[in-house]
Amino acid sequence: FQLENGPALLYKGLMTARNPERSKWILTAAVIALAIFLRFFRLGHQSLWIDEVLTIGSFGPPPPGIPYWKKLLWDVHGPLYSVFMHFWSLVSSSEAWLRLPGAAAGALSVIFFNKWLRMITDESTALIGTFFLAVSPFSIYYSQEVRFYSFLILFVILSLTAYARFIERPDTRRAVILGMAVGVASLSHFMALFLAVGFAIHLAVSGRMGGRWLRPAILAAAIAVIMVSPWIYRQVYFLRGIEVTEISEIPDEAKLRGKSTFTKWSFPYILYAFSTGYTFGPGLRTLRETTSGIELLRTHPAPILSVYILFGYLAASGLVKARRLKLLSLFLSISAVVLAMVMLAAWLNIKVFNIRYLVCVFPVFLATIAMGAPASRRSRAPVILAVALVMMIAVWNYHMVPAYARDDIRGATRIIESLEKEGEIILSP
Repeated sequence: FQLENGPALLYKGLMTARNPERSKWILTAAVIALAIFLRFFRLGHQSLWIDEVLTIGSFGPPPPGIPYWKKLLWDVHGPLYSVFMHFWSLVSSSEAWLRLPGAAAGALSVIFFNKWLRMITDESTALIGTFFLAVSPFSIYYSQEVRFYSFLILFVILSLTAYARFIERPDTRRAVILGMAVGVASLSHFMALFLAVGFAIHLAVSGRMGGRWLRPAILAAAIAVIMVSPWIYRQVYFLRGIEVTEISEIPDEAKLRGKSTFTKWSFPYILYAFSTGYTFGPGLRTLRETTSGIELLRTHPAPILSVYILFGYLAASGLVKARRLKLLSLFLSISAVVLAMVMLAAWLNIKVFNIRYLVCVFPVFLATIAMGAPASRRSRAPVILAVALVMMIAVWNYHMVPAYARDDIRGATRIIESLEKEGEIILSP
């Protein structure tokens, strides 16, 4: 019987062995397709809001008498997105067209995030993390915005991938790739320089700052600095022009932001926003009117507690696994540097505290909660389904519930146009 059926049994055995690998690739492709759909779905449905309008002004033509190159040199955010969008916007100025590059960058982020996770962890964790990013309300929000954050997230993930390869073998080629990746990320937004500092701290705490690591690390840093060097003077000039004044010394009528925007509630809010974006439970309008986390907890107990229990558990478990995989020092180095710099800017009242300034930490956060998924298949499935349910409710709210939508400047403009009369002067704040 075995001799006669040997080929059939062998074929069945081979197919059984190959099926898990093929299934993972099919699932990964399905997750990427879902990510693409969610980022391009209703792309132009919501109105451009004030930050998007200001960004459009940044990549538009310069004022008369000022050459375009000089305008780029005075870009305090980073010129890459502005240059790309300058030419992209020549085709159309519709919401969908202007948001399309960000949506594409968001979709590519999911693909490269999967690649990075497969380098630093196992296939199952990589698939889980890819799924989390695909349905992430935070990622989808910035993928559908005419701003540079989607580009920044993409190039941060590419920088993390280049750094993982550099750590594996610090040769000249990989150092050049790492330096260029960090340089491009920094030109997307200069906040990516915080990521570079995080890399440097990780090299130091992991004992890689000397020996065979030193010269390639210096080469990578030099390449990144050279790439951003034309904008260093502008950043110094910009920072020197900021007058940091004690808030108590400013008259009430002259206060722009009031007290420092960083509070003790900012720390737990980082976990909440990274997990569910701005469209689960209390939305941005509610948050602007609320000053106490206790008050929020009283009015929205179910969504807040569910998020902190679920994602807090995953984050804590993920940090334990990251320690076992010798990734904890890298994750903490990046997170500590970025958070410290954003906190400092908020405490000095240079910039308001905003979660979007922490986007360099966002891929690290998603990798952490993916690692925190239970090892047992029986308990892993309910946890992943719970995460998917929370995230998809937030995504539904973002797309379908007007109360969670961006400010409707387009609608306000139509009202003004229907009421205005010839000769009237309209002031636009």
